[in-house]
Amino acid sequence: MANTNYYVNTASAGGDGTGGIDVIAGANAAYASLSSAEAARQGTVNIGDTVTFICKGTAADTTSLVFSGWTVNGEVIITSDVSSRHSGIYNTSKYRIESTSNVITISDNNVRIDYLQAKKTTTNNRRVILCGSGSTGSRITRNMLLNDFGGSASAIQNTASANLVEIAFNIIDGFPTVYEDSSSQGGLLSWYNNTIVNCATVYASTKTNKATLKNNLIYNSTNGITGTVHADSDYNATDSATFGTGYSTNTNDRVSQTFTFVDAGAGD
Repeated sequence: MANTNYYVNTASAGGDGTGGIDVIAGANAAYASLSSAEAARQGTVNIGDTVTFICKGTAADTTSLVFSGWTVNGEVIITSDVSSRHSGIYNTSKYRIESTSNVITISDNNVRIDYLQAKKTTTNNRRVILCGSGSTGSRITRNMLLNDFGGSASAIQNTASANLVEIAFNIIDGFPTVYEDSSSQGGLLSWYNNTIVNCATVYASTKTNKATLKNNLIYNSTNGITGTVHADSDYNATDSATFGTGYSTNTNDRVSQTFTFVDAGAGD
């Protein structure tokens, strides 16, 4: 079992990513962007092995990430350095990836997007995380996903017969749709402990009983959940009178709740 780390720092001149997160010059300097790190390290991750890309920087990483060309039988984790993680509010002094295109596209198996800040910076129809063909086993956890440019894009979209397995502990703010499934969700999808604010539609899918939603907070959502979710969904809370047309309120759910935020106007 092998665990291999590669480093990204937006202040770096660019190197082979092996010297450490704060090495920004020389042959072993951190990669200057997540995209360049992914392209340089494409390969095979064996069963039981993990490759982790660790990101840092006060300047935005403005090159879209397209994760493709790998054979991942273990796991790839894309995350931020502990010092560069959000604290529940979008922080422009910490690592963030922003783009006018789809911000992150996953086209390989077993990729975890963890503890990133990601934002689309255009009004056009672009996603923050696009799960394409071959992205079975993807996990999206502990991220801050933000849209303050309007448009019609979703935060997360599954466009192929992949199995996105987990969406958990994320803060998702300002999207017309949080999740849409324009193709076949191949297996069960767990949604839990997410805070979803100012998103018109939370879950839109033509596939029934695929997603189980538990312990999610949904605030200021016009349509709520429009796709039919799994009957085991429960322990969710919303400020609306209902969760939407695709969700039957269960025993431990709560509707018409009043939520108090630190500074809702500033996204906190």
